[in-house]
Amino acid sequence: MSIQCEFSDEGLLDRDKLQKVGMQIFESSKYLQCRHDSQKYTLDDFMSEMSKFQLASHIIHLDILMERIKVWQDFENSRISLSEARSKNRVLEEGLQDRVKKKFSELKVLN
Repeated sequence: MSIQCEFSDEGLLDRDKLQKVGMQIFESSKYLQCRHDSQKYTLDDFMSEMSKFQLASHIIHLDILMERIKVWQDFENSRISLSEARSKNRVLEEGLQDRVKKKFSELKVLN
């Protein structure tokens, strides 16, 4: 399932500004925040109905999104370079499955 949202006029202006410094649309913290907010409000109502594994996966995905948002905010506020931001973002994305597998292993031990 993919959740998307549209940019406001301000978001479109920021996107254009960030593209001028070499960023892609999915690297904008405002875009990621929008994705995070959309997912949060869509799935929070169902958290009580999720299995332990579904809930763990959901929480890990939200945690990764929050970490990615911070990375892109750091870039947008000139605290890190674009290459650093991309590197940190890639590490977070690539580590997602490992985090999920680790959590699932922990949950299996508890069962």
